[in-house]
Amino acid sequence: MKFSRSSFTHLINLSFRTNPLTTIQTSQSNSRLFEVNPKIDDLLKKSQTIFTKSEIKPKQQDQKIIQNNSYMLILEQIQKEKKQLLTLLLQKDGIIKEQQNKNKTIRFIRQKFSQIIELIQQSTTLNTII
Repeated sequence: MKFSRSSFTHLINLSFRTNPLTTIQTSQSNSRLFEVNPKIDDLLKKSQTIFTKSEIKPKQQDQKIIQNNSYMLILEQIQKEKKQLLTLLLQKDGIIKEQQNKNKTIRFIRQKFSQIIELIQQSTTLNTII
């Protein structure tokens, strides 16, 4: 699996996205984030394997084949981890967007509630005058 430059940039943007301090987090969304964040951390810790070419010194043709197979297995594992990380980051992004949408809805409801209260007060004032 190859990532284009734009999807890699999107990955970076997702990983650095944070919740604004004004967001109201529900216990359900918090628990979902608490599930996703450790998975991301574990995956990042796992993927910090470092190896150099000099560690594997082929002496015969068979060892070269084994070395190539080892590199292929390592590359496959890296690709799987990238895919898992992307999935988790997209899941985290979805949770954050969901929280932001809930916050917008709450602000909208509060605004409408304030308008209704204001209309009731105006109506009460008019009834008092009449």
